[in-house]
Amino acid sequence: MNKFVKHTVLTILIFSAIGCSESNIELERNLEIKIKEDGAALAQLEAVYGVVFTNQKENWVSSDDIYIRKDMANVYYGYGLEEAKISVVDEDDIKVLKVILPAPKQISVDRKTVSVESTHEDYNPRGPNGEMLNVDLEMNKKLEEISAKYSAKTIEMTKNITKKYFETLAFRFDLKLDITFEK
Repeated sequence: MNKFVKHTVLTILIFSAIGCSESNIELERNLEIKIKEDGAALAQLEAVYGVVFTNQKENWVSSDDIYIRKDMANVYYGYGLEEAKISVVDEDDIKVLKVILPAPKQISVDRKTVSVESTHEDYNPRGPNGEMLNVDLEMNKKLEEISAKYSAKTIEMTKNITKKYFETLAFRFDLKLDITFEK
């Protein structure tokens, strides 16, 4: 009978270990499904910037030449979810959602011209020495200045939104959260 008790206890321990493992695997599958559903909104943050280029040339005879171009730029920050490492682990009898994400960064830029206004249709913007200006190049420079000014704040906001998402997800599945962003 002693062998029977040992065998029973050993069997229970093995099935308990397998049960915990299967439970974590099933939890991970459910989490993966939910994350994929929310993926597009989760993995990126969109910042919208207005960019304006102005150029003026004084004329002695006719009215001054004035050129104004307004662009709208959508700058996307985030990370690829395929690079995320997400797992459920047991730590001291507590199930923990362990999330390791790549550091958010600028992903892409979509810039569109909203309007172009000019006092004379044939006026082409010129620099201080009379050279023709490449307006697209000037707009790109301005956009780079603007996005550089706000990039760190936007990346931090992306991290905070992502953290809030995973906090909510962990709470929903009754898990403790351990989240880190790679450097």
